[in-house]
Amino acid sequence: MRAPHHIRIALVALCAVLALTAVAAAQTFPTLSGRVVDEAGILNQTTRATLTARLAAVESQTTNQIVVATVTSLQGTEIETYANGLFRAWRLGQAAKNNGVLLLVAPSERKVRIEVGYGLEGTLTDAVAKLIIGQSIVPCGSPPSTRSPPLSRTAVPPTASSLAEYFPRAPGEVRPEELPDKLVEI
Repeated sequence: MRAPHHIRIALVALCAVLALTAVAAAQTFPTLSGRVVDEAGILNQTTRATLTARLAAVESQTTNQIVVATVTSLQGTEIETYANGLFRAWRLGQAAKNNGVLLLVAPSERKVRIEVGYGLEGTLTDAVAKLIIGQSIVPCGSPPSTRSPPLSRTAVPPTASSLAEYFPRAPGEVRPEELPDKLVEI
């Protein structure tokens, strides 16, 4: 005897949910240890300190929490799925405002994603995030012979600063373009 159509659909949906749950449960995320989590080891100490200070200034001025994370692997998932899971696991931003931002860099897979809490989606839209990634991380306007390789060590600091530029400037704060040409020693 065949099960009614709606029961079969419910069983298929249940199996899909269980499969997705198993994939999410299989993912492991780095521990949130600060505003910069460099699991991939691509940032030197000076860069981490500079980023941490800049992101702390943004957070104290706006309450928006920006975290930069580099990971060794996306563990076989799409970057969107991994970034969303990491953002939720770390519970970025204030719960009432949902004002967190995650800049995720997976250098071995050459992937970058900016995950934004709902409270900031009007300020940091998907289009703006795409521009930041396209202009600050993966510069494609310059000839291949003159551009630095995508996801190079020099790419992450300006990107975090680019994210921070969408929030008000603190009194006496220095903008990235006002800093020396080389923020990072390679």
